Amino acid sequence: MRIWVVSTGSGPVAAYDSFSAARKYAASLKAAGIAMVTVKSVSLHSVGAI
Repeated sequence: MRIWVVSTGSGPVAAYDSFSAARKYAASLKAAGIAMVTVKSVSLHSVGAI
């Protein structure tokens, strides 16, 4: 399983199980004037069980 992590310059701010939801949230952050917003895919195996 993969999750999509939305990060700003100060670190991760949200995680979603759908890319479209993560992208929508990232767009709203950018619209609010926050710089350095990124969306990256993370395999749950690499972060351990949540």
